[in-house]
Amino acid sequence: MKNSSVKPILVTGSHRSGTTWTGKMIANSKQVHYIHEPFNIDKTLGFGCCRANFPYWYTHVHSENEDLYYAALKDTVNFRYSFLSVVKQLQSPPQIKTVLKDYIQFEKSKALRLRPLLKDPLALFSAEWLSSSFNTDVLILIRHPAAFVSSIKRKQWAFPFEHFLRQKTLLEKLPEHLQSDVRAYAQTPHDIILQASLLWNICHSKISDYVIHHPDWMFVKHEALSLEPAKEFQRIFLKLNLKFTPQIKSEILNYSSPDNLEEAPNQSFDYIKLDSRRNIKNWKQRLTQNEIFTVRSQVESISHEFYGDEDW
Repeated sequence: MKNSSVKPILVTGSHRSGTTWTGKMIANSKQVHYIHEPFNIDKTLGFGCCRANFPYWYTHVHSENEDLYYAALKDTVNFRYSFLSVVKQLQSPPQIKTVLKDYIQFEKSKALRLRPLLKDPLALFSAEWLSSSFNTDVLILIRHPAAFVSSIKRKQWAFPFEHFLRQKTLLEKLPEHLQSDVRAYAQTPHDIILQASLLWNICHSKISDYVIHHPDWMFVKHEALSLEPAKEFQRIFLKLNLKFTPQIKSEILNYSSPDNLEEAPNQSFDYIKLDSRRNIKNWKQRLTQNEIFTVRSQVESISHEFYGDEDW
């Protein structure tokens, strides 16, 4: 086993499952350093924080390809900033300022022996490898399928299923019916509701497998966090052996208050304050009844492990 000098934290799940909110709330702790999506293939200046060049959305790192990524991710969890990997991206003074800021923060975090917090839904299929390689604490977010699909519909984020098809080791670990669906969707475009439903199935099929094989990991429903954020985050902090201070509780309540927006502006990619309770059921307004029926029929074989009739 190849462990880092401190115990990293991985916050993952499917994208649009609340990983940013969760990661940012945990990052209120002075014991951690937040690192945004090292597995993202469009990270631009983020190469300084993680110089690994991931070829796919949801890249699956495992024992057979780890040589391509291990050294870079070891640098990341040990706060070794890679100037050489990011310098060719620099085109303006603001970018230079961003890189210097990231470098200084890495150096401070290394000196203070802070825990790296990797917030990355795209690392979902590499969670086992990260856990075994770096002794990582793993927190996985689960979100209602209709909420996930409605969020994808709102963003109109089509997914390139050939990214799964090209990863033979990942594909072979999926149930056979999902393998067939991936091949079909990679060959022929499907509408956004069907695409998002399949993507939810693929991600949560893996999460279901993790629940069985990793009982020591944390599995948290987005809805539970949204209903009782202070209580649920206190439980998470305790599990991660992080101090849960009154200041942290206040910030969590501030970012989930009923006084906040019900949902983020559609064009926004930023992390903003939301009314977490009202956000839970937004999918009922975003999706038509026919779309909800379609989603449920597509995901039922997996979703019943996480959600019952009362959740629809």
